[in-house]
Amino acid sequence: MRDNSILTAGFYLIILIGIGKLIAFAKDIVISSYHGANFQTDAFFVANNIPSLIFIAFYSTISMVFLPLYIEKTKQKGS
Repeated sequence: MRDNSILTAGFYLIILIGIGKLIAFAKDIVISSYHGANFQTDAFFVANNIPSLIFIAFYSTISMVFLPLYIEKTKQKGS
């Protein structure tokens, strides 16, 4: 039962990330269509992506390091 809830939570997380990516893509389209393709929009997209890269690096580290340790500990407590 516990493994099913983890899979369900993972599925919901994947869906929410996908929706967020689609919304961000739509935002980029609207900004580009309004301001055009020039150095200012390029600078905006670069400046906007730097915090995103830091955020992704931080949370991918958590998912690769913390979650396996957490799952291992919960399995040990359940045994």
